[in-house]
Amino acid sequence: ATVERISYFLKGYDLVGPGIDSRTTVFFNPHKTSDKVVRDLDSASVELVWISSKREDADRKIVHRISQEMAVLSPANTSFVLISSDKDFRNQIKLLTSAGYQVYVIHDARHENWKLSLEMHATKAFKWMDVIDLKDDDLKNYRTDSNSSTSGDGVGVSPGKHRREIEKAKAA
Repeated sequence: ATVERISYFLKGYDLVGPGIDSRTTVFFNPHKTSDKVVRDLDSASVELVWISSKREDADRKIVHRISQEMAVLSPANTSFVLISSDKDFRNQIKLLTSAGYQVYVIHDARHENWKLSLEMHATKAFKWMDVIDLKDDDLKNYRTDSNSSTSGDGVGVSPGKHRREIEKAKAA
């Protein structure tokens, strides 16, 4: 349900939906993530990137992925959505916006200076709870709308417009 809630929220900003090529990627440690969560993400067509238990492995892989995407995607047609409360990504956010990309940050930063650090260079920032705290009626409407006009997973696909979602999952 979390992936649906995120997709529903992003649809309101035209970051997913009909005519938009999008990808959701979760960087996760399989030893810290339940089988049910992995199955739910897989069934929602989320790309799963395994990370090791090494310190900062997820950060390195996310930074590498951002660099790869920047090398092939035009800033005019590409937005990045970073879901993370890790202030270490402020340099990537600044790099992306300086290069002309739209960058949306969804976070649960608990310290004001972390929040400000994440939001400083973002196009727009949102609090995690504001994104996932949707009413069930909203989700029912989203399911109805998305099933009639998209590929079935709530995300429409077409060449030309590119949107990338990069999510760092910290599973308990």
